[in-house]
Amino acid sequence: MARVLLSGLIQSIKGRVGDKVFFVLNGRHYVRQAPTKMRNPNTPRQRKVLSLFWKELELPH
Repeated sequence: MARVLLSGLIQSIKGRVGDKVFFVLNGRHYVRQAPTKMRNPNTPRQRKVLSLFWKELELPH
């Protein structure tokens, strides 16, 4: 995570610019890499794990 030093021309910057995210935390400005988009391959193994997960969440009647 990088810290941003602002000049007199730019007083504040927040939000996303390209693959960077600018944010303020405790009055200090920072920049970090934006998270990559997650893929959902929907593989047989993934479907099996999700199926087991949902079975565990089912409430007894």
